[in-house]
Amino acid sequence: MKKIFNLVLAAFVLFSAASCAGTLGGDNGDGNGGGSSSQSFVVSVSNITATSATVSVTPSNDATYYFDIMDKATVDGYSTLSEFAEAYIAYLKEYAVSNGYTIADILSSGNDSYTFADIDPATSYYAFAVGVNANGAVTSNVTVKAFTTLNSGSGSGVTSNNTFSVDVTNVTATGATISVTPSNNDTYYFDLVEKEVYDQFPNGATFAAEYIAYLKEYFESYGYTMADLLSSGSDSYTYEGDNALTPATNYVAFAVGVSTAGDVTTNITLKEFATLSSGSGSGGSGATSQNTFAISVSGVTSTSATVSVTPSNSDTYYFDVYPKDVADQNGGLDALAVDLVVYLKELYESYGYTLANALSSGADGYTYEGESALDPGTTYYAFAFGVDSDGNVTTGVTSQTFTTEASGSTGGGTTIGDKNINNLVEGGCTNYGDFYEVGATNYWIDLYTADYSEALILEVQAAASATSCVGTYPFGLTFEAGSAISGFIYDNYLYGSYWAAISSSGSVSEYAMINGGSVSISKDGNNYVIALDATTEDGSTITASYNGELVESSETLSLKSNASKRKSFRITSVNSFKKLGDKNIMLKPISKKLVSTPAVAPVMSVKKFANLEAKAPKLTVYKAFVK
Repeated sequence: MKKIFNLVLAAFVLFSAASCAGTLGGDNGDGNGGGSSSQSFVVSVSNITATSATVSVTPSNDATYYFDIMDKATVDGYSTLSEFAEAYIAYLKEYAVSNGYTIADILSSGNDSYTFADIDPATSYYAFAVGVNANGAVTSNVTVKAFTTLNSGSGSGVTSNNTFSVDVTNVTATGATISVTPSNNDTYYFDLVEKEVYDQFPNGATFAAEYIAYLKEYFESYGYTMADLLSSGSDSYTYEGDNALTPATNYVAFAVGVSTAGDVTTNITLKEFATLSSGSGSGGSGATSQNTFAISVSGVTSTSATVSVTPSNSDTYYFDVYPKDVADQNGGLDALAVDLVVYLKELYESYGYTLANALSSGADGYTYEGESALDPGTTYYAFAFGVDSDGNVTTGVTSQTFTTEASGSTGGGTTIGDKNINNLVEGGCTNYGDFYEVGATNYWIDLYTADYSEALILEVQAAASATSCVGTYPFGLTFEAGSAISGFIYDNYLYGSYWAAISSSGSVSEYAMINGGSVSISKDGNNYVIALDATTEDGSTITASYNGELVESSETLSLKSNASKRKSFRITSVNSFKKLGDKNIMLKPISKKLVSTPAVAPVMSVKKFANLEAKAPKLTVYKAFVK
């Protein structure tokens, strides 16, 4: 079983040898596991690089055990190795159960090894092994072996004496100019990242190594090379427009030497700054407005509400609603306002309109119902903020919270009751290769009703050598070949297998995750014959049948590096289409506009990557779902 939840990418491989081995005595577990303390281990570490190492374990008997690595500083924070092991295994057990596994699923027996590919440069670690039984009780002493990863860039033969002066000017609520003056003409990369993201890394070397490794893989997936990204000599970039920053946010601007092969060649140089609040002039124009807003919400039911806005003057503004928990988890309403304006501008212009078509002036209101229906039992922000026709946010955000009434049918993890879907008329089958990096071929099958109001998504894992998705697949979260993947949520997108009701705007109004039963796929000439007999996470049954052609395609993506390119449905969406409803505009659910992904390779001068996958926090469990 491979690790699929770790979002940090591996850097380049550099060979070295392990050092400092030994067994540090710890006491047994508390006896609750009923196991024996006679089990011991030989732990070895090899192939140490800046960001990877291979750990091999030879146990003294066939009893089950768990092995992993942990940074030395964390382990040393416990009074004994036994205390560390008990705390770690207890956490691991909880982590496994919360992701649909048992502790037994991640234990080893007999000789085992694993290459850790996502670890930090220039960091001291303990590789450790400890007896653990199927109930999650520690049954032996802990055996450890200390090792230290190399410095990033070491062993590559590429070094640079380049140093950098980094300046930040023209700071507004949503913009800033970063200027870099290097000491020589060696190549380097510069950008910025939110300080809270940078602070998740133990040091600048670790951040630089993992950020550049991510950047290299991201751009090479679009056919570019590192040379296309790098600077030489003085350079600058202004963050604005599509690359607008978040108001009232702390950032770290940085510059670091990087070779065309992707090796980090210098220490990182940093410059911290903070953007202004959203009412201080954003978008780089210095535009401001004295507009204030009175917001009222009425007629609240389980799926509808009327929002009315009364502004203090006639300056233009935008208003809408958004789930409170999602907004709070993603920087709050100030951050939402900036991102929303960028999205709206792109959306309206793609249909031949301008941002002005989305804005209000004077008193306005809207009733969310029908295609704009809300989710039952959900707390929302009704909000309004000033914005001009050029996309400059001109005021702070005014909001009012409200909660829709509860209902037997919710918009997230919906209780749909027993369901039989026999009106699916078209669909596609995309081969995503080894998407989950488990040695299996991932097929993503999307089926729709004639009006696209319902979708059935099935993900199956065929053998690595498979040339089609034909087969019978039981549902589960093992991700192994021969299985169908139960539904799960990643980065607010639906993955795995699920049913969804789709509004005309392409947003998901309700959905139900499939987590049991099986799906059978066969071919009759050019037609695919699909039979689903499954259960959902609420205990309902869901059956479906399809007999017809599928549009076949293939893409090479991975969950770690290109999840946002996947044609998955986003489960939280702003009702951005309310003013386009009378234009009879309907998007097919898989439209790129609805999943915020580039249809073509990004322009090289755009540097927004600090705000993409780098936002994902690093996991403290390194191995977890490895077998």
